[in-house]
Amino acid sequence: MEEEDVDGTAESVLEFIESRTNLTVGSLRRPPLLSKTQISVIAALIAISAPFLIKKVLNGETIFNNNRVWLYGVVLVYFFSVSGTMHNIIKGVPMFVRDHQDSNKLVFFYEGANFQLGAEGFSVGLLYNVVGLLLAYVTNALVRVRNVSEQRVVMMLAMVVSLLAVKKVVYLNNWKTGFNFYTMAETNKGRSEEEVARAFVNHYYHLFDNDRFSLFTLYSSTSLLTFEGQKIYGVEDIFNKLKQLPFDQCRHLISTVDSQPSSMAGGCGGILVFVSGSIQLHGEDHPLRFSQVLTPLYL
Repeated sequence: MEEEDVDGTAESVLEFIESRTNLTVGSLRRPPLLSKTQISVIAALIAISAPFLIKKVLNGETIFNNNRVWLYGVVLVYFFSVSGTMHNIIKGVPMFVRDHQDSNKLVFFYEGANFQLGAEGFSVGLLYNVVGLLLAYVTNALVRVRNVSEQRVVMMLAMVVSLLAVKKVVYLNNWKTGFNFYTMAETNKGRSEEEVARAFVNHYYHLFDNDRFSLFTLYSSTSLLTFEGQKIYGVEDIFNKLKQLPFDQCRHLISTVDSQPSSMAGGCGGILVFVSGSIQLHGEDHPLRFSQVLTPLYL
């Protein structure tokens, strides 16, 4: 038995010692969690307190009859559900990690969609809680205020705080994934999907010609780039491929732009944009073929 085979349990350690020393350790003795004396004391306390507990239950004087306990419990359950606490517990996700470059610094937010720290989930859960509590207050308490001016002031304040909280959540999502949500203005609601797709492609290749390092913000985890038969998925892999190309020595030519509605955006006005074309590198006789599938949003 090798050291890496020891899983930390007493049985595993015992087996390792016996295999290395050829000695017989014997059987393991595991005492019970509670001794007979402790069990007797607990049983006596339950028997003595049972009549008083039954009386309180019948009179409705327990903590379960307190509305505040249920209120705090609901808020707590909501917080743990939106903050990913169960995921953190099951996966053993740490709240923070130490900086690899400086061991004296702690990292609470990890940039990258492939990993999430517990502090990130707690931060998002807190922001969700702020919005939820403000909504509950506005719909249950503020409506009972008779002063109309006070209602309006509090309502506007609640809307501003909620907007800032949601904006911060979106910012954290964009920062982690590297994908920004682009929405069209109110006047664009009457536009067709083809017009939106064409505008998005024009914006993409405007960045292609002027600010290529910003291209990765237009990709998502569902984006696909096909380059000379090679299929590349996701933000990071596509961006790494784009960085390898000699952009300062190439020209692009778009041959096809197609679009169709998409449910991948959760019903938020999403469309799939398919683009194909070629890139002509300086000094090369034959152009390089490419195609892309992008998922912008328009509202």
